[in-house]
Amino acid sequence: MPKQIFAVNPTARVKIRDCQGRVSVYGADGDQVIVEADETVAHQDGETILIERADDVIVTVPRGVTITMENCDADFRLADLTGLVGLENISGDVVARNISDLLIRELNGDLAATRIAHLKGEGTWNGDVSLRGVEKIEINEIQDDLNIADAGAVTIQTIRGDFSARAIRGALTVQDVHADISLRDLDGALTIARAHADLIAANVRGAVNITDVEGDAVISFAQVADVNLRADGDVILNFPADVNARVELDAPRGALIVHAEMNVTERAEDRVRGTIGAGGATVRAESTRGDLILRVGEARDARARHSGRQHPAAEFAALGAEFGAEARKMGMEIRRKVRESLVESLGESRGRGHRRHLRHALKHLHADDDVNTETPHEEKPRGPAAGSPERQAILDAIARGEMNVDDAIKKIRGEE
Repeated sequence: MPKQIFAVNPTARVKIRDCQGRVSVYGADGDQVIVEADETVAHQDGETILIERADDVIVTVPRGVTITMENCDADFRLADLTGLVGLENISGDVVARNISDLLIRELNGDLAATRIAHLKGEGTWNGDVSLRGVEKIEINEIQDDLNIADAGAVTIQTIRGDFSARAIRGALTVQDVHADISLRDLDGALTIARAHADLIAANVRGAVNITDVEGDAVISFAQVADVNLRADGDVILNFPADVNARVELDAPRGALIVHAEMNVTERAEDRVRGTIGAGGATVRAESTRGDLILRVGEARDARARHSGRQHPAAEFAALGAEFGAEARKMGMEIRRKVRESLVESLGESRGRGHRRHLRHALKHLHADDDVNTETPHEEKPRGPAAGSPERQAILDAIARGEMNVDDAIKKIRGEE
């Protein structure tokens, strides 16, 4: 492949525009810009190297130069660059690694990036995004799924697909997520203004402020800071055994269950106020339409698994698949945890609203479960009556693990 070689100084700029196929840009030691393409596509104007209308091009540059790429229908491979790297109006997939400052405006394709000091996204990204080892993330809008691992501070306005993140050292702030959220190993504060589906978070250490979850919310804490949580669906909070907190819990339309030693200062059917341990952090949680369950001493450890360094190509190829599998696993986990906790609520809400709890349990069963989910008629119960010894024996068997949920529901409904 023919080469064009240009001598430049450290303040040089490289502009790439109107390209197709694949564009590869690699940083290297030295003071030359080397352009490899089948045709002559580059020329020099002072300290600017302009590359236009290339079809498959490899560009090697001094690491610290400023690079801009725009209006390209091409896939990009970018690596080992310490200067500002900017992409604008790109239709194609982008793979980036070892970059100090990466700015992307308007992307129509997938992005996989690793070991980035600062990633900023403006406009809209249409594609799946996988990020690993990014110290600072600022993104406006992602139309598809986002997966993050091993990151510092994260600020995102809108995610329209699923959102998965693990090992986040700094604050995680998101305004709007339209699909499921799966998080674990969060050291900093967690803030989500609105979540349109289910949320599960494990091994949380920082403050939590999540004000509008349309689905279920399950959060397990490694340590407890201030919590402000409101969800339309069921809420499950798992606290470590050494928690010290002032607690305010509300469940106006569902069951309210506390598995903890609490100094209760106020209690009604739909709310409880009190102190766990010596007090300290303030925990406010509300389920507007479902059940709320708080458990102490049952927080799950969900430490991230770390593997050895892979070849960069294999690393990026595996990144999306790994997170996709984890997202599916976490989605299954949220169903399992909600299901288990609702079984407990069935067992402990003796004689009160059993059919309402049954409807909640049925709602959260997997679609694959071979169960008829039609709600039984209140006026013609076919199984044991609410509050009867027979019905209570079934519920107690569930709580002890002696009967599975599907069989118990069939017995309660009189189908066996």
